Amino acid sequence: MTSEALGYINTCMNILNIPYEYMQWTKELNESFVYAVGEYTEMDNTNEDGCEEGTFIITITTNDKYLVLEDLKKNKTVFSKIWKNGNT
Repeated sequence: MTSEALGYINTCMNILNIPYEYMQWTKELNESFVYAVGEYTEMDNTNEDGCEEGTFIITITTNDKYLVLEDLKKNKTVFSKIWKNGNT
């Protein structure tokens, strides 16, 4: 995964105002928290076109009401809107 792609994910999480770290959470947590951790897995390249494939998973965790997480689903289009506008 390129640093440009990781920056793109970070930008999206900033827009959503969700604290985010890559691979593991290292910051101190508040009493009430919502935070996200991203994880990336590359797959063997079996495409003739030479394009890389991978899966990026974002896990959002809370110790508050789980409705907070359901509300975040409304914002999932942020990722596609940023990409279409060419911002990374």
